[in-house]
Amino acid sequence: MKKILFLSLFVSTVSLASPDVPTLKLEYSYALDWYCPLQVVPETLTPAQAALIPKIPIYRDQELLAKISWFQSEWDKQGTPLLAAAAHAIGKPYPMKEISGALFLCPRLPFMGTPLSFNVISYLNLSAKDIPALGGRPMPVFFFVSTAFHEVLHKYIYSILEKSPSTVLKTLHTNLDSLYGAHLHLFALQKKVFTDLRLERLLPAVGKLEASHGSEYLRAWKTVHQDEGTYQSLLSELRN
Repeated sequence: MKKILFLSLFVSTVSLASPDVPTLKLEYSYALDWYCPLQVVPETLTPAQAALIPKIPIYRDQELLAKISWFQSEWDKQGTPLLAAAAHAIGKPYPMKEISGALFLCPRLPFMGTPLSFNVISYLNLSAKDIPALGGRPMPVFFFVSTAFHEVLHKYIYSILEKSPSTVLKTLHTNLDSLYGAHLHLFALQKKVFTDLRLERLLPAVGKLEASHGSEYLRAWKTVHQDEGTYQSLLSELRN
């Protein structure tokens, strides 16, 4: 796959008034990685992915535990302004003040919104050398920030739509229980945030990352980015 090159996201100062945003506290999850070798449910792991599992203790002890503060500082610097811009765009507060996020390395599991958990095996120097698709180099940390932002936005958007069910989703013959429906408002707000912060140049890279999660993600992304009327309706629904 062709590498995506882009500038790092530097938004330590935001021209918008910054509302209160939840604090995301990152910590390592021993449990998720401890049980990784014990998983027996049939699954589709490539030989390269399976070969990573015995090396988890090495990746953890020799790099990840010392790098947790780095992940935290990158989120604080790059992710917090994204949350502030999202709340400013919609004009509604977050329902939570603090969130805990678990970092883990098990290649069997993806990023998860509930419980909030982040697979960071692709972001370490040691493990990147053992992942052929990365060519020996770790993923840019912005992808971690973008995915963490994605998962926190799910919580924010659900808190809004559970009080006022979406009519736009009904028009599109979908609902929040489908992957397509669950990401329409999210991608619309994501697009609005990056536009407001003048970071549109990063949206193509974010779009490729989202599309890698499956066809319904790609379908939702295309709806938001190719249909201006639906995009504006989704934003308006979150504001009202």
